[in-house]
Amino acid sequence: MATCTLTRYLPDAEEGHTGPPYTHLVNAIAVCVRLLASDVSRGPLVLDSSQAGDPAELRRELYRRTTETVLDQVSNLPQVAAVALADEAGGSEIHVISEDPQAPYLLCFEVHLGSSKLVENQPVGLTFTVRRRAEPGYTNGSMEDFLNPNNERVCAGMGLLGPSTVLIVTTGQGVDGFTLDRRIGSFVLTHPHMRLPESSDVLAVNLSNGPKWPPAITRYVDERIAEADSEGRGLEIRWNNSALIGTYRILLNGGLFMMPELQSQPGTLGAPDTPGLRLLHAADALATIIEQAGGGASSGSASLSELVPDSLDYRTSIILGARYDVSLIERYAVEEEEGYVGLANSPLFHNRSLYFLH
Repeated sequence: MATCTLTRYLPDAEEGHTGPPYTHLVNAIAVCVRLLASDVSRGPLVLDSSQAGDPAELRRELYRRTTETVLDQVSNLPQVAAVALADEAGGSEIHVISEDPQAPYLLCFEVHLGSSKLVENQPVGLTFTVRRRAEPGYTNGSMEDFLNPNNERVCAGMGLLGPSTVLIVTTGQGVDGFTLDRRIGSFVLTHPHMRLPESSDVLAVNLSNGPKWPPAITRYVDERIAEADSEGRGLEIRWNNSALIGTYRILLNGGLFMMPELQSQPGTLGAPDTPGLRLLHAADALATIIEQAGGGASSGSASLSELVPDSLDYRTSIILGARYDVSLIERYAVEEEEGYVGLANSPLFHNRSLYFLH
């Protein structure tokens, strides 16, 4: 069977698309993933010797290189109106690419480079979403342009840089995974038609935040533990503070990844702590991937695809995984609002032998 590279794959994936071509834009992002993988593999060697021991400086340098690369790669693409880049300080920067008011595409892009992950040699990566402007004619690069709820999502994906470099892409016709073949310098299709397994005994959630979870999350986890206990099987609780790793694991093995809203006081609806991910730059891309693979994606109370951000930096909690389980948590959230009274004794923090912590 002939090797299918990303370059060969994209024209076929674009068949039936009625808008202007976007394959060059996705190829540009693939170049960014490849170059970031090369830099990450060198670790502190990308820095001057005087800075080599500073993880914060390493993160800044990798961020600078990657953002410069993505802007350079799209600078000559007339179909790109503007790019919204998540900056390392927690904000966003809009860069106008084309002066043509009819340029159709907007790109949201975020590099995920936790300093601790770089120091500990853990996987890092990036997320992206390409949207077609619903109403060309806005001033290119305006906030209103990016926040228009009628913009059409054309393509989304993520790059994950671990022992191998993986690029996950969806163009609205399912999800396909590519692995970087360093011998030829190209991404090769290795995981076609990715679909979530329908069931799994794996939950990815940070147990240390349990006392701050909303009641719906506590109820769901309690019931999963009780169910596993009654059936005499183990329930694996895994956690890595990376939504990209969680998303990839779900695609391969199923389960649920939860980064829920945290309450200021246990058992009350107090002011939440700052929740998980930027919607436009990251959460929407991961949600699109999971939904296209047959799963569900929620904030805990509503589908992520239904959220309407009021700023580029709008952040949201995320729950990704099996569609039934995600909808069940949403139903529990509704029932809590309507006065559901749960079990008085939660099994979550009792001594148990069913956990396999990873």
